[in-house]
Amino acid sequence: MTRILLLLFLFTSFLARAGGYTQAMFRDAIANVSTSPDYVLIKVIGSEGQSERTVCTTANLFLGAIHLEYGLGYTEGDQKRACDIALAQPERSFTFHKKAAIDNLADHETPEALADVRKQFAGKKDSELLDDNFIRSVTSKPSSASHVAYRDAVAHALLERGIGCRMGDIADNLFPHQ
Repeated sequence: MTRILLLLFLFTSFLARAGGYTQAMFRDAIANVSTSPDYVLIKVIGSEGQSERTVCTTANLFLGAIHLEYGLGYTEGDQKRACDIALAQPERSFTFHKKAAIDNLADHETPEALADVRKQFAGKKDSELLDDNFIRSVTSKPSSASHVAYRDAVAHALLERGIGCRMGDIADNLFPHQ
């Protein structure tokens, strides 16, 4: 019985977190054209009916993937078209057929890193997740590959909780929105 209650609690807390990322957060991330891009959570379907997966990447890389997929240039009109394509999907679900577009998403997180981050976030108040020292303690890893996997996993978990975040413009540190 205890196991069933624990599973029910974990499932309901997952559902509560999953609803945290809003369309307004997505729109704000797309609108941020600074050198410190916001992260976005999108659903990606690869070509030939590959399974859908959730991807956490920066808005600029996501928009770049749209440019590659649709053969858009970087004129003002093409940039507006890429934003329009991104914002036209209310469920934030996108199909990419071109390998270059999929590769541009730079999806570095691993399932293991995301599971570990979710575990570290469990029971923490949102205000605790805004602490730069805590974020650095989770993302600081000895290898570059581990660092980027945890950086993107932390971004993913923050967005699930409804906390926007961005990548630094000089270093690739992660900064939650205060």
